[in-house]
Amino acid sequence: MLAEIRSNCYLNACPGNESRMGAAMQKFLTYLTDDDWLRMLKEVQRLDFKAGEVILKEGETRHAIFFIAAGSARVERRHMEFFVEIARLKTGEIFGEMSFLEGYAASASVIAAEPCEVICFDGHSVEAMIKADSSFAARFYRSLAEVLSRRLRETTIEGIAEYSWGGEPVEVGAGEEPFGPSSAVDWGRESLG
Repeated sequence: MLAEIRSNCYLNACPGNESRMGAAMQKFLTYLTDDDWLRMLKEVQRLDFKAGEVILKEGETRHAIFFIAAGSARVERRHMEFFVEIARLKTGEIFGEMSFLEGYAASASVIAAEPCEVICFDGHSVEAMIKADSSFAARFYRSLAEVLSRRLRETTIEGIAEYSWGGEPVEVGAGEEPFGPSSAVDWGRESLG
């Protein structure tokens, strides 16, 4: 029922995109109730970007969370005189949550890697919902905590793989016993004892 409500609310805000959403919205803010979604999705803003357009600029202050409904984007940070790509975001992923939570300017730029449809959850609308229903805050922030935890876990695994192998995580084949945890696939399953 919740997936249907999310999809229907999304379709009302963004008609013509029936095939794009599906499971993507189910991973976003998972602890919200059906009623939470009904209220929240009435307030969304749909934004379209062409490939190469800046969605969020490093240093910009926006009190919002962005959801990529279709397409993909790259996350870049300025380092000295260069822009360094630090991540790729795809359909179903969010960004802006750090600035939303901390109230700081964006720590990186997000640029559409291809035509991109973004749903913007405005902070003022979220705050109004929290004032109207204090239990919404617990569900909303728990959902954000889960997203941040998942992202930290993925970053940690990637960092370990980079450190251990100098590249992408490598899956250990059946029957092979690596010398301790050395890839994203076997990390946490292997004991060094």
